[in-house]
Amino acid sequence: MPRQHFLRVCTLVMDDYHMLACMMATHGEAANFLRFDALNIKILLYMKAELVHLEAELRRIEMSEKDSAATSESAYPFSVYELRKSAGSGKVTQWTKYQEIQGKLQAYSMWYQA
Repeated sequence: MPRQHFLRVCTLVMDDYHMLACMMATHGEAANFLRFDALNIKILLYMKAELVHLEAELRRIEMSEKDSAATSESAYPFSVYELRKSAGSGKVTQWTKYQEIQGKLQAYSMWYQA
């Protein structure tokens, strides 16, 4: 958009954020944004703690299903098919816990850039 047209559009609409955005766009040195570093780190710490808790729950489920006499449950470490079938059982299984962890891990990974 040509600069003159941009300035004309900015002066036609006069609500607060629009004016501020136009001023920041025309005077780049005025653009100032907070990074919220401490808040981002706090959120990451909470997400990490939640993932640690979920991982411990998953390990408990894995151990109880490993010791199970049910043939399908003993096959879980070797068969994704058997794992997925367990999701319809109505109880919390490795597969349902994996699905819960997967969404939270994706969100955590997006926030955390090593």
